[in-house]
Amino acid sequence: MRGNELLDKMELVDPAYVEEADEQPPKKRSPWLKWGGLAACLCLVATASIFALTNPDKRVSPPVPDPDCITPYGPSVTQVPGGWSWAHTPSEDWTSDTYSNLSELLDYLRLHDGHGSRESNDGYKGGLSTAHAAMEGSDTVSWKDTVYQLNYDTAKWVGVYQGGVLTGAVQAPADYLFLSDGQLITVGAEYYSGAELDPAYCVRVNIFDLSDPAHPAKLDAFTQLGDLTACWVTNGRLYLLTNDGVCACGYSSFSSLEDYKPQLFHGEEQIPWPQEDIRILGAPSRVSYVAATCIDIKASNVISKRAIYGDIEDVYFGEDWLALVTSTSWENGYTLQDVYTFDGFLTFTGKCDIAEMFGLEKSQTWSDEQEPPRSTRRPQVKAVSKADGVWRMVGEYFQSAGPAWWRELFAVTFDPETGEAGRQTLQLPEDQFCIDDVLWEEDRAIISAGFVRFDPFEQGARLAFAEFDGMDIELLSTGILCDRVTGIENMYSHGSPLGWIRPFIPLETGWSSGWYLRYNETPNGFDIYDLSDSRNPVCLYKSKGDIPEGCRLDFDHCVLYTNGAASSVAVKLITPREDGEYRQPDYSWCVFSVDEEPPVTLRLSPERYPATGFDPASLAPPEP
Repeated sequence: MRGNELLDKMELVDPAYVEEADEQPPKKRSPWLKWGGLAACLCLVATASIFALTNPDKRVSPPVPDPDCITPYGPSVTQVPGGWSWAHTPSEDWTSDTYSNLSELLDYLRLHDGHGSRESNDGYKGGLSTAHAAMEGSDTVSWKDTVYQLNYDTAKWVGVYQGGVLTGAVQAPADYLFLSDGQLITVGAEYYSGAELDPAYCVRVNIFDLSDPAHPAKLDAFTQLGDLTACWVTNGRLYLLTNDGVCACGYSSFSSLEDYKPQLFHGEEQIPWPQEDIRILGAPSRVSYVAATCIDIKASNVISKRAIYGDIEDVYFGEDWLALVTSTSWENGYTLQDVYTFDGFLTFTGKCDIAEMFGLEKSQTWSDEQEPPRSTRRPQVKAVSKADGVWRMVGEYFQSAGPAWWRELFAVTFDPETGEAGRQTLQLPEDQFCIDDVLWEEDRAIISAGFVRFDPFEQGARLAFAEFDGMDIELLSTGILCDRVTGIENMYSHGSPLGWIRPFIPLETGWSSGWYLRYNETPNGFDIYDLSDSRNPVCLYKSKGDIPEGCRLDFDHCVLYTNGAASSVAVKLITPREDGEYRQPDYSWCVFSVDEEPPVTLRLSPERYPATGFDPASLAPPEP
């Protein structure tokens, strides 16, 4: 919605309905500087870095909260719903064999900070690749016939809709919406200072009471500095992860150790970040951290928090666990990955050394006068899950010999309590592939391995399966090929492995049916697969132009019906402009339903529903 359209619509809104979620932004902190401008560090750096230098003479002022919403942090033991308790600083909760505290790490890095540029698996410099169970928030949620929906124009705001009509607005930065026990939670990244081309961000969490659904009442707010990495809600707890970093060379240039720690605010009160809440993963080559905070939504308390320092490249999470993958690359070498595991209270539970799993040297280096080694073996974890205390991972095992290179698929199990581990590799018919998607089930992973062939050009995706039984693994390659879902012309390009393009949609919760929809390449419809038997997967239906010509389906939004209609799904239909362009197209919701009786077919409901003003999860499935 454009700004003038918003003003036109807001003229119809009662001003009393508008809730201000952020009355006052934090005072401006001095801009973050690129590495090339850090002359005070006495280092010559050729490339820009994601890290930032904070002026120690200026501190961040948090947003002004509602006066009755402050709940101080600081109990040594926090009560958690369900009767659990967690004590700070358990003696075994540590990760690094090299440094006992942050000061020791900084003392080392002031002389050895390599200024290495970081590139995550999604190919974006400075970012963190994330993959997880489907627990992230939505852009639309509903409570008692009232719909709350994200809107984007010059700013992010949440529209309040009743009967499809905009009746109010919540002015809150929001990238995700959650509902938890009659409360609306908005989580959003916000630019707050820094140069235009090098902005600094914080993440705002606002909690609203929905006793009067039409008038959300702000209860509390949290602010955490850094880029938004991940957030999810489970069992009344909100998990918030941000990433950040500062230059460590010339450590004495900072007046306080606090400048190297995350900053978290509850309302206007800054929450301290003591040494017992800091974890160091291995021997980091730079000061970079993920700040993980667990918040009790109902009590508005910080249950636990961790500042986790390391060369972190990927973050994985589930309902009650967190896994961080580290590795280090520099001009003349690299180290192989480690996977550090944490429980739902952010307590460190164990480390899986991928080099040891494969019997490889941990690091490989060469001098400036040498060429990189022509023979390389490098396993890379691409997906992580956890079940019954056992961690499960799948990935690609890259190998080269001279000019030739190939990949194998691998799966790993790891039990941190016993130290027991298992591994299996599998050569697919395609030597060169890339894992595009992994869908975790209770005791199985469905793997989509994308490939490209030339002369003639052909691309596709081979389905493989990893079956788990405790520590045992069985990898299975199948002869079934799918379209490789790469995006929509002029809209989406191929996403990262396990990124935001998720081609599979299960047709029943609980993974009991084993039937899936899968977007086809364009996409102009769905294919239907029966994957209940890993050894004999079957394509039941190939897309036959299931949507109007020229239209496309949106990869990002799908709603699985679970109220007796597990074979129906609502997705967004994209209609291009008259000139055929997909920039600023029209969106509407449509409903697909699978007829399960042979021959299996796919039906599209003739009805179209507007993209704003209601929760698509409330749509009725189409009649047979």
